[in-house]
Amino acid sequence: MVTAAVVLTLVACLVAASIVSRGIRLIDYTSVRSRGGLLDVITTLLGTLVGGFMFFGLPAIGYEAGLAGVGIGVGYAFGLLLVARYSRTIKTLCEAHQLDTIDDLIAMRFGRAAQFLSTFINLVVFLGILAAQIVAFGAFLELFTGVDFYLTLNFAVVIVTVYTSLAGFRGVLLTDIWQAVILAVSAMTIFTFVSGETPPAALKLDPRGPGYGVSFLFGAVVLFPFSILCRSDIWQRVACARDAAVAKKAFTVAAPIVLVFYILLTSLGIFAAAKLGPSARPETAGLQNFLNVVAAQSMAPLAADLLTTLVALGVLASLLSTSDSYLNLVSVSLSKVLRAGEWRAFENEQDHPRRSPLEASLLRTTRIVCILLGVAAYLIAISIPDIIKLIVGAMSVLFVLLPSVMSALRADALEKHSLYPPASVSSILAGMSVYVLSYSLLSEPKTAFLPATAVSAVVFLGVSRWGASRRQESA
Repeated sequence: MVTAAVVLTLVACLVAASIVSRGIRLIDYTSVRSRGGLLDVITTLLGTLVGGFMFFGLPAIGYEAGLAGVGIGVGYAFGLLLVARYSRTIKTLCEAHQLDTIDDLIAMRFGRAAQFLSTFINLVVFLGILAAQIVAFGAFLELFTGVDFYLTLNFAVVIVTVYTSLAGFRGVLLTDIWQAVILAVSAMTIFTFVSGETPPAALKLDPRGPGYGVSFLFGAVVLFPFSILCRSDIWQRVACARDAAVAKKAFTVAAPIVLVFYILLTSLGIFAAAKLGPSARPETAGLQNFLNVVAAQSMAPLAADLLTTLVALGVLASLLSTSDSYLNLVSVSLSKVLRAGEWRAFENEQDHPRRSPLEASLLRTTRIVCILLGVAAYLIAISIPDIIKLIVGAMSVLFVLLPSVMSALRADALEKHSLYPPASVSSILAGMSVYVLSYSLLSEPKTAFLPATAVSAVVFLGVSRWGASRRQESA
């Protein structure tokens, strides 16, 4: 039953994308600018943020490091509230300058070189997240269907890549509504079953001391919220919102809901550690524990099949929602770098009632890029089949954008000459270099973002002041 339901769901997504893609305009493909209502923005936020990492990565963190996942959830909630705080500024910028992603803001404030680096960073980040979703896809399908990991993985990747390339963000928005509902029901169902079968005395809330270390928890709770402002997928959802009020309310509502999911799904790993012991596979331990609990229940076979299918569809929904969102995002961002001049020309002509040759050409390019990126993410996934390493490594890189993004957001309140393009380029390059070096040398690579963030901030401030002094000397 589970296999049939999964196959039907994937085929249904492909058929729906084919229908939605007919006559689709490029604006709808990129972000559905300023036409998303409150429900649209909330569900697409939850559908994207509560992704495959949540059902596989968070239980793995709970299994390995106890409550460290809850610390990340607290940071996420603070980050979403921070976006709500800046929503009016972000929305005003999006509407005034036709921005869809953070890369567009960097380009406007600091120029093409900084945009290229920003796009490269986001490409690394979201390809890493996509690869993690693909690994989760394979683990999910193998666990619930019993079919070979790579066979099911290939099938799922092809379907997701094709339907995302067809429907773009409009398809993401359409599917996120039902996906958010199903994954919420699925998460609560899993938690209800496994929590009742785990004796409290067996729980180890902090098996390795303070999570992955005090530095990791400090970064997760204190620094991580600011990195949410650097996320292009977050900016895409603000751009989608009908107005700033809708965006602010959506992010405010989403913050506590996301935290609840982090608590629920981290707990699955803690429960699994208590029931399965140290020899289980961390990524699938939470779901394996659930399947074991269901199998041990005195339940009619049909009822057990229906319950397992419901949970499987919830996990599948989370995987689909995150995968299509990020695949669409990176394809749009990269397309804007590869054909920057044509995109600027399109922004000046987009009032045309029908799709122009230029618009059709850009849409075709973005779809081709989407397919190529799907292949790239697949290759990364089969090379590094470790969900936690992929997710933590990818998300940590975003911190090197933080000085540039915060300065760009405050630019309207600063003097014009305070923004110095070489400062952004230098800080991103320096931060990336330190991150790569730290990741290679530190005993706990998960904290490599700390020195990288510090160096990025120092370089940005130093080069900005140097540039300001040069301008004063030449004035």
